[in-house]
Amino acid sequence: MMVQETQQREKSQRSYSLELGISPQSLSDIFNFSYGDPFDPKVPWRNPVEREVIEILGKLLGFEDMSGYVTSSECEANFSCLWWCKLNLLMQSRNRINELKQMVEEAKKESQMFNKDEDKSMRNSIFSKIYQFKKQLKMILQPVLICSRPPSTDISIIKAASALGLKTCFVEVNKDGQMDTQSLRRILSEFPSKQAINFIVSINLGTQIGGSFDDLFNIRSVIEEVIQNQCSLEVDIQDYNHRELITNDDNQCKNWKFVYHGDSLLYGFTLPFLKEFGKNSLRHNGLDTISVSLSKFLGSQIPSAAALTYKDFTDRAFQDDNFIEYVSIDTKKSY
Repeated sequence: MMVQETQQREKSQRSYSLELGISPQSLSDIFNFSYGDPFDPKVPWRNPVEREVIEILGKLLGFEDMSGYVTSSECEANFSCLWWCKLNLLMQSRNRINELKQMVEEAKKESQMFNKDEDKSMRNSIFSKIYQFKKQLKMILQPVLICSRPPSTDISIIKAASALGLKTCFVEVNKDGQMDTQSLRRILSEFPSKQAINFIVSINLGTQIGGSFDDLFNIRSVIEEVIQNQCSLEVDIQDYNHRELITNDDNQCKNWKFVYHGDSLLYGFTLPFLKEFGKNSLRHNGLDTISVSLSKFLGSQIPSAAALTYKDFTDRAFQDDNFIEYVSIDTKKSY
């Protein structure tokens, strides 16, 4: 009885697939091609195919000199983009990170020069400096992810932030699902102006939840305005003039670093036609990474997505390592 029921279900599912114009054998061929067979030396290497996909998507979305790779899911695409963003920011902050580490080691050596029973106040002062140095170092090593409050932000962004050790700040949204710039302004104003901080701003560009499109131009304008206001505040407090502020390494304008990720898993392929960014390229408008689904809007038969960025962005992110061949800095190719 169970065998007959199983056969009947199998026949029903097969006929349903044929009604949709999908041959079961074609799906198995695609699956084998996608995932490969380690025991069959004749199985073709899929890297050139993925390179071609990245090149096509890069040209379509306006990513000149593109870099990236095809992932097995939308969640992995978002994870990859946030991973690149974090590595890129850490490489930008490498000098400050090394400087703080050196200051911690020097302070530790200095503390060992004092007798435990003598100069207690000096030792406490040194330990206080070590604590402050480590606190600054932690803030740099743990970038802040700024995104719309869930459910406006896809859960894959939240999970990726947790896995990558990012500090998450949720911004309120408007009735249309767009990021509330006033809420963004308040959140940014709470961060210390003279502390080196790395920010990853996740922009919704046609997501699965609601399909909202954030105003990238407005968001960047608010961030730049907050930065300038904080810089002006430092001028008033410390009596700097404008020239000294720009050349001072301790000012907040240089300490805060931002990169922008576009989560466009569902409607990413509509961007070239909707002209959300006008005639300018995504890079010119300030977007650093973008994730798009290949199975949702395009209808790919197997779950897949793509993570895209610019080659110099991944070159900096992977300056000390080469994890993936076609974002490697050694190949010097355009994909």
